[in-house]
Amino acid sequence: VQDRFDATFTGVSAIEISLMEHELMNSDSGVTFEDVMELCDVHANLFKNAIKGVEVLDTEHPGHPVRVFKEENLALRAALIRI
Repeated sequence: VQDRFDATFTGVSAIEISLMEHELMNSDSGVTFEDVMELCDVHANLFKNAIKGVEVLDTEHPGHPVRVFKEENLALRAALIRI
């Protein structure tokens, strides 16, 4: 299965797969949310090879969404500790 997935979906992002899943769920295909959820572990295992070596460069500069997300989480954690 992994070899077929790699051959078929090379260059397809996780976002594109997610969009395809949503399209299937919103069509008359009969695919349900539960069907998609049952495949989450399968997707994670299949994508592990696709995301190896993917680097997000320069995420630490001020204003970068990743840095903002991390800072928000640190602030939230600090607030929860104070409570």
